[in-house]
Amino acid sequence: MADGKLHAAVSVILAGSGQALQQIASVTSYQAMAFSLGALLGIILTPDLDLVGGSISQRQVRKSTGNIIGLIWAMLWYPYAKLLGHRSFWSHTPIIGTIIRIIYVFGLPLLLWSMLWQAGHVSVPPPIPVLGQLDPLLFWVLLGLSVSDLFHWLMDL
Repeated sequence: MADGKLHAAVSVILAGSGQALQQIASVTSYQAMAFSLGALLGIILTPDLDLVGGSISQRQVRKSTGNIIGLIWAMLWYPYAKLLGHRSFWSHTPIIGTIIRIIYVFGLPLLLWSMLWQAGHVSVPPPIPVLGQLDPLLFWVLLGLSVSDLFHWLMDL
């Protein structure tokens, strides 16, 4: 069973593999950079956000942004951790856990923004992505994050 530091190190190695991906799979440099960004996001949006006592993600956010934002980040993920429990099917399964964390972290702000916009409190409509209209580079970010999650899951077996 790997610890958070090893999971983070593997995400960094995956991020570095973007250049190799560019050579092997003939992807553009932008696609390779997006993949690398997604792999690095695996450190912050780790499956271990399901730990009630905190994760390496929460420590990294606190260390790089300060105690207040770190506390907000930890509070954001506390209900998620309480609801799912550590290493649950819904948090750690590749692809499924990835999608749930993305919806969890972006869904609530988009829902709030939508409600405020519909009530006339904000003038800019929310950027609600439609699956067929996603930015092509977003696919590569999500792929990098998904591969990071896959390696996390494999290391936990």
